[in-house]
Amino acid sequence: MRIGRTRLDESEAWLLLHVYRQDAVIYFDFAGILPALDPQPNDVLTLADFGRILALGVELDGDRVSRALIAAVSANWGGVPQHVRLRDADPSVDPGLLDQITELYTHFRYRYGLGAPLALAILHLRRPHLVPLFTDALFVFYTPLASEIAREFNSSTPMFWESIRRDLVFNRDELTRLRVRLRADPDEYSRALSRLSDVRLHCIIAQQMVDSSSV
Repeated sequence: MRIGRTRLDESEAWLLLHVYRQDAVIYFDFAGILPALDPQPNDVLTLADFGRILALGVELDGDRVSRALIAAVSANWGGVPQHVRLRDADPSVDPGLLDQITELYTHFRYRYGLGAPLALAILHLRRPHLVPLFTDALFVFYTPLASEIAREFNSSTPMFWESIRRDLVFNRDELTRLRVRLRADPDEYSRALSRLSDVRLHCIIAQQMVDSSSV
C-alpha cells in the first residue's frame, strides 16, 4: 500500500486503522450507530451533523454552525453528483468535474469563512466517497507531492486531492483485500470499518501513520 511516497504492508495498514480513535469513527462516520450502516451521500446538512463533526475534533461555535447551515442551502450540490468516487475523478480526463468540486469546497471554506477542517468534514459527510479529510498534518505531509503534481497541470496551487486520488488508484487491490479481511473479522468494530469509503479508510491510515511518526 502506498501513502504518498511511503509504503506500508497490509498488516501495518490494519494496525493503523485499529489504533486510530474509535470514538471518532463510531460517532462521526456512523452517528453512534453499531452495527454500522454504509455511509450514504446526500445533499442535506442537519443540526445532528454538527454533533458528529464535534466528535471528529473540529472546533465549532454557534456562529460557525449558523453560517454552515446557510452555506449548505445555497451550495451547488447538483454540480457534484452523489455517485462520484474520488478514484474516478481524474482531472486529466474530466477537468470540469474538478472545477465543480473545487467550487463546492471554496463555497464552504472561503465564501462562508468556515475554514478547511469544517468545510472538509461537512463535505465528507455529504460525499463520503469523494471528499478526503485532510488535517494540518496531512496537508504538510502531502505538500511536496501535491506541488509536484500541480506542475504537471501547470497549476500554481498544490493538488492535494489528486495526490490522494492517485494513491487510491494505486491501492485499489490492497484496499479490496483489507476490506474483505475487515468484513470477515468477528469484532464488530472491524466490521464497521469495512463499511467506510476507500477515501475514509485511506485518510485514517494516512493520518495515523503521520501522527505515529511524529511521536
